[in-house]
Parts: sequence; C-alpha cells; structure tokens
Amino acid sequence: MKKRAIALLLVPTVAGLLLVIYFFIFKDNVTARAEPFPLEIRSGTPVGNIVRTLKDSAILKNGSTLQILLSILPKESIEKRSARYLIRPGMSNLDIYRKLRSGAQDPVRLVIQEVRDVYQFSGKVAAQMEMDSMELVSFLLDTILLDSLGYTAENILTSVLPDTYEFYWNSSPQQLYKKLKAQHDRYWASESKAIALKELGLDTKQIYIVASIVEKESQFEPERPAIAGVYLNRLKSGMRLQADPTAVFASGLEGIQRVSHEILSIQSPYNTYQVDGLPPGPICMPSLNSLESVIKAEKHEYLFFCAKPGYEGRHAFAQNAEQHFENARIYRKWLNDENIH
Repeated sequence: MKKRAIALLLVPTVAGLLLVIYFFIFKDNVTARAEPFPLEIRSGTPVGNIVRTLKDSAILKNGSTLQILLSILPKESIEKRSARYLIRPGMSNLDIYRKLRSGAQDPVRLVIQEVRDVYQFSGKVAAQMEMDSMELVSFLLDTILLDSLGYTAENILTSVLPDTYEFYWNSSPQQLYKKLKAQHDRYWASESKAIALKELGLDTKQIYIVASIVEKESQFEPERPAIAGVYLNRLKSGMRLQADPTAVFASGLEGIQRVSHEILSIQSPYNTYQVDGLPPGPICMPSLNSLESVIKAEKHEYLFFCAKPGYEGRHAFAQNAEQHFENARIYRKWLNDENIH
C-alpha cells in the first residue's frame, strides 16, 4: 500500500519535471516575425551578452530559460568563434544552442553595385560584414597583390562585377576578393567576349572604364550602346573623350545638373577634357547593362552627342561639330527656360 501511495505521489512530480524540461529545452521560444533575426557574434563575446542581445531585440518569448540552459551546457566553442546566425521563428532553446555550438552560419546576401571607388566599396561591404573597411582597403591596395594580378590602385575595381553575392559574415578580405575575382573571370571567359575584346582592341579593364563613363552619361538604357559607340569612335580617331562625368568625378562633387567651365578645366588624370585616352580607372562601378553596351556597342559614325530637352534622359547624336553645337544650343536654351543651373 505504501509503495502504491509513493508511486501516486511521484506521478505529478515526474510529470512536472518533464514539463519543466519541455519548457526549458524543446518548446518554441522565438517570437513570430516576418524575417529571421540576424545574430552577429564577435569572437570572445560571453554567452550572457549573446542572450542579452536576443532579449533586447525582443526575439525571445522567455529569455531566462535560454540563459539558464546556456549556463549549464558547454559553451566554449560558442564564445571562441565569430559568426552570424539567423534565429528563426519556431526555434526552441535547444535549436538555438545547437546552432550556436555547431557554428552553422547563415551567409550574408551582399549586394554590390553603384559604388564610386575602392573606399566606398569597402565601406558598403564592411557595413554588412565583420571586417573593417580600412582592412579591406589596405588589402585591395596592397602593391604585392596589385602587381601579382596586373592591376593598379586606380583600376583594381575593374575586377569586381556588380551582383548579389553570398559570403559568411566573418569572411576575410582574402576570402571575399577570391570569390569576387572568380566571378569576374567567369564573366569574361566566354568565347563571344574574347571575340568582342579582339574586335574592340581593348582589354577587360579598358572596357570596364568605358562602361563606367557610359553608366554615368545615361540612365536611359536603350541609348547606351550608341553612347558607347561614340566613345569608341573617339578613341579610335585619337580624339579626346571629353566626357562630362569624368570631369565631375575629378571635382569630387555630386548631384551636378549643369557642368561649368570651371569643372571642365580641372587638372586631373580623370578629366578627359584635359587628358588623352581613358582615365586611369573607372569613375563608378558600371551595371552589367553598361558593360554589355560597350561589348556590343552600336557601330555608327557619330562623334558627338548632347542631352535633348526634357526629363527623359535622351540624347541627340551628331557626326560633326556643327551639328553638335546646334544640338547643344537647343539644350542650353531649354536649361535656361527651366531655370536649371
């Protein structure tokens, strides 16, 4: 009789213990949300700080249960590594613990586009990854790297194509650039591009630089092959490119609607009003559309183009200076009429 009574007394105790174990370990402990929460941990971060981050971000239904669980389970590997994890709705404390301890990172989707130079590029990368922006700048501008790859500090950006990449948050500059360069090499590896390079008489760096000018000249994509054709005609004829965007780049100014004589007169290797040939490097990261516009440039005899009146971003093309000056006069009148300075 005594044994039966003891057994009856133990039933609720065991049931309660199982309920506590379930609540602490197996029960869903992440709040419902539209997107997973990116948890970024630097090497040496104490587990207590990790839990505090999750608590402060209102990710956990009950932060105390996770804190207690992590305090009694092995955690050395969690605190030693830097990593980025996505904490998803429906995860239990055990799911979170296993993810952190295994080091099973979730990659960062890194969108690379619309950057002006190596410094802006590095800043955008560092904003989404663990590495410091100046660490990446130092790596990219290292003379040993540049010499080994055949690039210069001015044109190293021509080895980076605009795209969406996936990287681990704690990737090193070496790991990051290796993947970027591999993508660049695959892009230029096709036979059709090899034929285009030969026909144009340009290398990949030069095409990228021309494409960066085309990118800044026109947001109206259908005209880009024609604009690329103008610059290629000028290069072949020995005429200066005289591209307004290069002078604006040399000035360091942004948002200019009307390029003044002072800007066109700036002495810089990037100002193609003042120097022959191409600038030493790109003036921006061109889109793939602009790159293809140069590779498949329109064949014509135009040497000039000028913006047309209106806000559509279209251009008037001309074969000689006389036609061009008339197009420019019409456009300047429109600017004056619109009070654009």
